[in-house]
Amino acid sequence: MTAKLWCLLFLFLVGWSQSYAQTIHYQKSEEPLLQIKKTSNQDWLSYTEPIYEGINNGVYWFKIEIPATSEAYVLHIPEAHITRAWLYQQDVEISRTEKTRFVHFRLLPTQKTTTYYLKVDCLLEARIPLQLLEEVEYYRSEQLEILGTGAYYGIVICILMINFFSYLNLSHKTYLYYIFMTICMSANAVYKDGSFALLFGAEGINEYIEPTINSILGISCIFCIESYLRISRDYPRLYRIGIGLVVLSQLLNIGVLLTHGSFWYYVTTELVVLLALDVFCLSGYLLWRKTKSLESGMFFLAYGIPLFVAHGYYLSPYFGLQFMNISFVWYKVGSVFEMAVFTYVIIYQSKRLSLKNHEMRQKIVDYTAQLSHFHENSNEKETHTLELIKRYRFTLKEIEILQDISGGSTNKDIANKHFISQNTVKYHIRNIFDKLNVNNRKEAGSKLVSISSEQTQGY
Repeated sequence: MTAKLWCLLFLFLVGWSQSYAQTIHYQKSEEPLLQIKKTSNQDWLSYTEPIYEGINNGVYWFKIEIPATSEAYVLHIPEAHITRAWLYQQDVEISRTEKTRFVHFRLLPTQKTTTYYLKVDCLLEARIPLQLLEEVEYYRSEQLEILGTGAYYGIVICILMINFFSYLNLSHKTYLYYIFMTICMSANAVYKDGSFALLFGAEGINEYIEPTINSILGISCIFCIESYLRISRDYPRLYRIGIGLVVLSQLLNIGVLLTHGSFWYYVTTELVVLLALDVFCLSGYLLWRKTKSLESGMFFLAYGIPLFVAHGYYLSPYFGLQFMNISFVWYKVGSVFEMAVFTYVIIYQSKRLSLKNHEMRQKIVDYTAQLSHFHENSNEKETHTLELIKRYRFTLKEIEILQDISGGSTNKDIANKHFISQNTVKYHIRNIFDKLNVNNRKEAGSKLVSISSEQTQGY
């Protein structure tokens, strides 16, 4: 029994060593393959983690040694920027696998240790996450990647549909602007996670796609944020600075297109776009500090977190700041967080505006009803006055004093109200009693009420 255990342990160690005994070295060199094969071992550096050299781009050579194995291997570079890569076994070039998300080579099983040479030409930042996996392990991880990618785009589609139907229901243009902004963010993800290459082939990926997408994203942010926060009203200077930076990014992107992906134009475009987004984020923060409103606070939260992630994701490879490196998974997580929170806040704001509009419409209806009622009362009062003048030969002053009497006012109150003496009040009251043929105030008030009732019944 003990001998069997030792045999199993020996076989396990042999299998483990064969699976992980492959070694990878690299060097930065513009030399051709023939010269690279002649370089001494001292010129090669051990590859233990992804290359992160920032602007130190150019051609990198990798020497990959795989021991004898019965398993096929997959060599791939999960980085959308890298499209120029060539793999050699001895002097024979190995064809790249088609219809994959990233640069992908399949290495067949061999009966002896085999050395491969991989040439990678980095036109943009030198970020090379080289991976060498057994074929079974690679496809298992690829399935999980595609599953996560499908979940991400499913969430994006749901958010787009929510905003579209919200626009149809509430007719708020902010929804349309945010749909445009979400599409731009998702287009960047389609490029970065290799979905575009999977659909159209890696050869169709060009280095100037990303700055074009991001510069358009800056335009969408102008419309969406202005429609949502109206920052031009509170911070017109910051708003103009943001627009100026977005316009500058468009001009720089034209430089990227004209130079067929110049690295310096590319980096400058991305930095200017990030700076423009920073300005808009700062405007939201200042507006929140000023108003303490839920909309501006939630905007700063939803917009600020993915923007922070984007800074780490974009700036770190340009300058080789590996401590700031953020994986694309977190970039997607930040995007989903922003989409979910921003959609909720826009719906909340639209419902609140809809409620305010409803209240305002109701106030207008009530005010119109009050005006109509006042007009009707004015007509009734006018008719009543004319009837008293016609029937009893009252003057307008006598009618006013009669109404005061019926309301219980004293002679002094009436005198103060009409700016006349109390004797004048008494004079008018005597005339009123005579014309109505009554003896006191109570009878005069009752007579006035009866006259009003007769007119009401007549209508």
